[in-house]
Amino acid sequence: MQSPFKLARSILPCLRGASHNAEERTAPMGDLMSDLKRHSDDLIKQRRLPVVCYALALHAGVAAKTISPGAEAKMMDAARNGYSPEYLKLMGITVNNDSATFSAEQISESGILNFKETDRGVVMHTAYLHKDAQGGLTLVHNNCSPLDKAMVDAGSMPTQLNGLLVYTGTTGLQNYLNTGYSFHFTPAGHLNRQAG
Repeated sequence: MQSPFKLARSILPCLRGASHNAEERTAPMGDLMSDLKRHSDDLIKQRRLPVVCYALALHAGVAAKTISPGAEAKMMDAARNGYSPEYLKLMGITVNNDSATFSAEQISESGILNFKETDRGVVMHTAYLHKDAQGGLTLVHNNCSPLDKAMVDAGSMPTQLNGLLVYTGTTGLQNYLNTGYSFHFTPAGHLNRQAG
């Protein structure tokens, strides 16, 4: 029998289904999807579409108009050598300010999720989390199969868009954290203030 993860990969692009968690509000994806598509199409034409997760997350925030181009440029400069001390500082990430428990109610605005490997305390992955005007959440990322597996196993099917995987809602995110990860959420407003 084919695993749910392999099955999900084989049928992409998938339907933009609603989250299977009745308590979780999901973001209407129309505007966000068209913004992401337009922005990523432009980057493809310029041969600049990023493949590194943190670059893609920042681009998603710019496309959604929650992260300023100046904040993106400053963060990309800080990340020229990966998750540098400067990147961590600008994101507001310290040794002990991560969490292993995700609650959608704690997310007040769109922003960046940085995931740490709990055992080593090292940032391993980055995603963009979009919060719409109705309070719905959409997770946008690439290059993290364990996160995709957790999301798909929980019933969240992604939409694939120019290398991005877009999940309506955050169902499955806690399952990913339970496999040995924690996260730090950086609001878009914080990043925009960092850009000066």
